[in-house]
Amino acid sequence: MAVLPPIRQLLCGFSMETEHLISNARAKLGKKKLDMIAANNLKVEGAGFQTDTNVLTLITQNEEVSLKKMSKEEAAGIILDKLLSLWKCRVSPEENKETETNVYTDEERRG
Repeated sequence: MAVLPPIRQLLCGFSMETEHLISNARAKLGKKKLDMIAANNLKVEGAGFQTDTNVLTLITQNEEVSLKKMSKEEAAGIILDKLLSLWKCRVSPEENKETETNVYTDEERRG
């Protein structure tokens, strides 16, 4: 029986901030050794709890993508698409050398 190589997991965190959105979320990204964090700015109308919409910034080691106000369902789809993109880079790193460093190995997470 063939043994398949292990595929490392991706970790995505969620951050709710009232100030210093990027710096606070980046600190959590590093501290928790996440591959990506979806940062919520609670001071923006339409973001956070008790609403059907959200305003997020997706943050990885190398990039920050600010999303417009959208439904939480739309935001979930974009988060999954971004995670899939990161996963594809991990599975075939020779095709995506410059983004290979976006993700932590399981060994790096254990510290």
